[in-house]
Order: sequence, then C-alpha cells, then structure tokens
Amino acid sequence: MNISSQQYFALIVPACVIFLAGVLLACWRMQRHQSTARFLLWIAAGYLLPALALGAQSLMTNAQLSQWAVVTAVFYLGGAWCLAEGMVRRCGGAHTDAWL
Repeated sequence: MNISSQQYFALIVPACVIFLAGVLLACWRMQRHQSTARFLLWIAAGYLLPALALGAQSLMTNAQLSQWAVVTAVFYLGGAWCLAEGMVRRCGGAHTDAWL
C-alpha cells in the first residue's frame, strides 16, 4: 500500500475529531455518576463514526471507494443519528428508546 503525503495530510481532520470524541468520553467518565451525563456518550459516538469513515475514505483508492460507499454512508448516517439522539437527551426531550 503506497500512501502519499497528501493522504496523510488529509488525516489531520479525522484525527482531531477522534481526539474530540475521546475528550467527550473522558468527560463522561468523570461525570458518569450523574444520570444526565449519558448524552456525552451519544455525542462522542456522533463525532467518532463520521471521523472513522472520513479517515478510511482518505486512505482508499477510487476502486475501494466504490466498494465501501454503502458502509461509509452508514457510518455518516449513524453519526448524524447519534448526534441528534445526544442533543435530544441533553435537552430533556423524548427518547427514541420509547419507539423501539
């Protein structure tokens, strides 16, 4: 696998977002005794999933991008859903768990 320096440069954004998700997980760990802090897990997942997809896409060739497009799309959509769920839990709204 021959990776150019431009591909490594493109990994800066996903690495920073993964770091942000790690900080949110550390905040949750410090406040996990509070029942309202669970939203931090959802928001961390909302940042982590798209960052993983973006990082993977930065390293893929065009042929690999076409093969893995559906999987990365699921990661992007899952990240958006996790962020929405985290915001609902933070604001005290209705939980989507009631729908399941």
